[in-house]
Amino acid sequence: MTTKELKEKSVAYRKKILKYIVKAKAGHTGGSLSCTDILSVLYNEIMNVSPENFGSPDRDRYIQSKGHTVEALFVVLADKGFLLRKS
Repeated sequence: MTTKELKEKSVAYRKKILKYIVKAKAGHTGGSLSCTDILSVLYNEIMNVSPENFGSPDRDRYIQSKGHTVEALFVVLADKGFLLRKS
């Protein structure tokens, strides 16, 4: 992806994060919005992980210990095909 495409993807992720937090009437906007660029670059450019290679011992692993950013992680995982999406 180009830098422009990554930026556009991050904007789309942020919109979804806000949509889901508003719909749920719960969530943590600050943490999720602040880590969106990091997750976008990791999952779209750097990490070797996908739904197809998830069982491989050679895939990359991401560990997120900050629970207040889970909305961002779920949006990125859904976009990459790891989660079933409900509109």
